[in-house]
Amino acid sequence: MIVECFDELDSTQTLARERLVTHGRAPRAIVASRQRAGRGTHGRSWHTEPNGAIACTVIWPFARSAAQMQGLSLAVGLTLAVVLHPDVRVKWPNDLILADRKLGGILIELSGSPCTALIGFGINLIQPHGIDPPAIGLDSVRHADRTVLLDDLLAALEIALPRFEQNGFADFAADWPARDALSGQAVRVDGTYNAIARGVDHVGRLTVETSEGLVSLVAAQVRPIP
Repeated sequence: MIVECFDELDSTQTLARERLVTHGRAPRAIVASRQRAGRGTHGRSWHTEPNGAIACTVIWPFARSAAQMQGLSLAVGLTLAVVLHPDVRVKWPNDLILADRKLGGILIELSGSPCTALIGFGINLIQPHGIDPPAIGLDSVRHADRTVLLDDLLAALEIALPRFEQNGFADFAADWPARDALSGQAVRVDGTYNAIARGVDHVGRLTVETSEGLVSLVAAQVRPIP
C-alpha cells in the first residue's frame, strides 16, 4: 500500500477522491496530521489538531458490487478496535467507543462497479475540546506513538480487507459480540421509536427488539437511551 503523509489537509477523504481519479484503484492511504475540514457521518465536521489524532483515508479496490459491501464499516471498526485497546468497542454502524465516549469514527464511500472503497477513519489520540457530547482520547488508556500506531492500523487493514473481499462480514461476525457497544441497551431509532439492541446478523444488519418483535436495520441513526 502506498502511504502519503501530510502535515495539514482540508480532508483526507477529499484528497483520496482526487487520487482515485488521477492515480486509479491501487491501494493507497492518505494521512494528515491535521484536518481543517474533515467530514464525519451525516455531514458532521471532524476537525483535528496537529498530532492530536490520526486522520486517514484508505483507497481499496474490491471485486464486489455495492450491494455486496454491507457490513464493511463494522469489519473495519473491529479491525481498528483490536489494534487500539482491549476496552475499545464499536457502536453500530461506524463509531469507536471507549468508556462510553466517542474515540473515533469511520466514513466509507463506495465508487464504481466493481467497487472501490474510500475508507476514512479518525481516532482521537488526545481528548478533543469543544465537542458536545464530550469525546475521549486514546491517551486515557495507553500511550501510543502516532507513527507506530498508524503503521499497525494499516497493516491490520491490509489483512482484514482481503478477508472481507472473500467472505464479507460473515468472516467477522463471531468477533462482534465482544466489541459490541450497544448489546442489550435501550436505544432510540431514527428519533422515532425505542428498542433494545440485540446484536447484528451475518451481513452486519443491526437487530433491535421492538414492541412488535425483532427488526433488522440496514441504515439508521441509533442512540443509546440514558
